[in-house]
Amino acid sequence: MIVQKLFEEPSWVKPALRGFILFGMLLISISKDKIEDEFIESLRSQSYRIAFILGILYSLLQPFINYGVDLLFDKNGTMESFSYF
Repeated sequence: MIVQKLFEEPSWVKPALRGFILFGMLLISISKDKIEDEFIESLRSQSYRIAFILGILYSLLQPFINYGVDLLFDKNGTMESFSYF
């Protein structure tokens, strides 16, 4: 991602790198330890549940936050679409 800032790249590179990073983080999150007990499984389940809830809240509230900040600084107040990345 740092190298792409230095060079001119095609428009498909940035979304591909984002997808690759998300896929890598998904693989890391579902990987298992050599010794895995019930406590670790419950922590993983709880963290997935909290991450899902916070992700949904973030995606629902972010357009309104962007609208409010736009009203404060630009005074134009247009509701724009939100990138769910």
